[in-house]
Amino acid sequence: MDHESSSRVFVLTSHTRAYQKALEELGIEGDFRQDIGSLIEAVLETEECPRVIVDVHQVMAAGRQARDRLFSLADRVPILRTKVDTASGQVLFIDDLALFECTPINLTPYFRASVRIPVDLPAAISHEDDPAMVSPSQARLGDISEGGCFLRLDAPPPKPDFLHLRLSALDNALPIFCNVRWRAPAGPAREFHGIGVKFMDIKPDQMAEIKTRFIEPADDPANDPE
Repeated sequence: MDHESSSRVFVLTSHTRAYQKALEELGIEGDFRQDIGSLIEAVLETEECPRVIVDVHQVMAAGRQARDRLFSLADRVPILRTKVDTASGQVLFIDDLALFECTPINLTPYFRASVRIPVDLPAAISHEDDPAMVSPSQARLGDISEGGCFLRLDAPPPKPDFLHLRLSALDNALPIFCNVRWRAPAGPAREFHGIGVKFMDIKPDQMAEIKTRFIEPADDPANDPE
């Protein structure tokens, strides 16, 4: 693989020197993070299709919520598991590096800016600790894209940075785990509260329906107003 043309590689570890040496031998330049929160933030901010290398000991030492947030990315972000050998201090690759290198390029829509399509549909949100959505709050979907959506809320935006979202208009209405990217309180210029969220754990059939029902019709020139 031509590492110069490969996508950005984020590394979760506190053993920076050992990983720098191991990655230099592979021709990979790593962007090092020491906690899962800053790793996820960096992955969601990148304009490229990121790859992630994690030290499994550091992952398992993290709290449950942090681990769940990391695992929610696994369907769309290639994550390579590694560990540091306590005897030699060398980095050991648990997963096959070849699989890490050949992950398909179609991750791009999840991380590049995409056009948001105006909609007006019912939605519900719940706290990160309520994945079954036992105590949801009602919302309205204001726009949607392949990467996320905008939600109108009656109450002030929730403070947690992660939530579960249910879109009852989809055939598969299972909750979608999301990251809150920004908040817009109601004010003189806005009659409602709002939040912009990025999809972190969306099922393939949910994404396919979003594309076929909302994205592709909007891209069809035949649907343009005259």
